[in-house]
Amino acid sequence: MEDWALLVGLGMVAGLVGGLFGVGGGVIYVPVLGWWLDRQGFATELRVSMVLGNSLAMTLVTGLVGVWLWKRKGVYEPRTLLNMGVPAGLVALGLAWLLRQGAFYDAALFRLVFSSMLAMMLARNAWAWFKVGAVTPEGQGKDPSAGGYALLGSLGGLFSALTGLGGGAVMVPALQSLGMRNQARINALSMGAISVMALSSTLFYAMTDQGGLAPAFLLPTAAGTLLGLWPGIAMARHWSGSRVGSRNLRGGLLIFLTLVLLWINRDWILPGF
Repeated sequence: MEDWALLVGLGMVAGLVGGLFGVGGGVIYVPVLGWWLDRQGFATELRVSMVLGNSLAMTLVTGLVGVWLWKRKGVYEPRTLLNMGVPAGLVALGLAWLLRQGAFYDAALFRLVFSSMLAMMLARNAWAWFKVGAVTPEGQGKDPSAGGYALLGSLGGLFSALTGLGGGAVMVPALQSLGMRNQARINALSMGAISVMALSSTLFYAMTDQGGLAPAFLLPTAAGTLLGLWPGIAMARHWSGSRVGSRNLRGGLLIFLTLVLLWINRDWILPGF
């Protein structure tokens, strides 16, 4: 019962973060899954697969509900999100199959890849925040072409399949740097593409015989995510109405990603912690 209550609470945090920053909540799910799987005594060789599958399953919940909420608020571009989401889903599905063909992608390599990708996204966000003029008005710059959206989605799918994150950590800063300044639109597109990508990955992991989905984790965490997502999107919608608000959202994402990176590597930074 204590685990369920804790998972509901952590799900609320993930939903809040996903709605606020458009990143799908995977930055919460991955470290929490590592802790929960260890606590439940799952075999070490199954944990990477279970972290990836269950994190992306939760990301699917965040993405689908997020798309519905953004659509209710009038921020919905189905063609664009499919241009990103379908390539993302195909890349993520192919890589998920490849990763299960052997035991080479173990926990140590996963943490290295996860930390490296998170660090690169953090550096890219920081560079954009300090150098690219994050308060430039909306409308300056052009939207990517259909091919550009597909390439962006493919990169997001690669990122997701290797880390269990939804791809928003790639898509959000990339869309910002390409000229989009309305954070509400960026978040809506990101969450839409994430939901398409996560659907293919979730179906794949649901059909695996070992290292698949864990309902005991998914159900309470999903309940918490639904509770946290609504206020997260409402706050993002409110703050994205101003240039300063959009800049502050990006700054908040920087701080959050830094904290996650430190937590994932706490054994190296603070041995014995």
